[in-house]
Amino acid sequence: MDCKAAHRLADEIRRSAGAGAWHGPSVKDALAGVSLSDALWLPAASANSIAALALHIDFWTADVLAVVGGRPYRSNSEAAQWPPVSLSDERSWSALLASIETQNAELAAAVELLSEADLARPMENRDYDLEFLLHGFAQHNAYHAGQIVLLKRLCPSASGEPI
Repeated sequence: MDCKAAHRLADEIRRSAGAGAWHGPSVKDALAGVSLSDALWLPAASANSIAALALHIDFWTADVLAVVGGRPYRSNSEAAQWPPVSLSDERSWSALLASIETQNAELAAAVELLSEADLARPMENRDYDLEFLLHGFAQHNAYHAGQIVLLKRLCPSASGEPI
């Protein structure tokens, strides 16, 4: 049976990650044109870099994809959610960007196949269901895309112009 809610959620995830987002730039759009050196720039010692945000997005995309695939939901430590930034070259940066794009596409495709019962599946030790988690995931993408856009505006790139 075709689940309209699942199709809408898959579309919301695709838009937040790829193109056509209502809120503004998607994650992919926000990360476009960012070099590794720009991604590693820190506006302040206590702030996140674009690279840290990208690693965080990648972590959560993989985690939510696993939950959609049937793995029980679990709380993740701050250290797990924010892996250390250890990108050493443009190739590793490009691989991270490709992972974010690929995993978001896989997640949207998996969500599209969910039933109403799947969406209503309670998340372990939480007072919400899978549908709520998936809406939150798309909002998470939008939130961090906005942060990336702001960091791009602040970053003094090699050319001296904001990226």
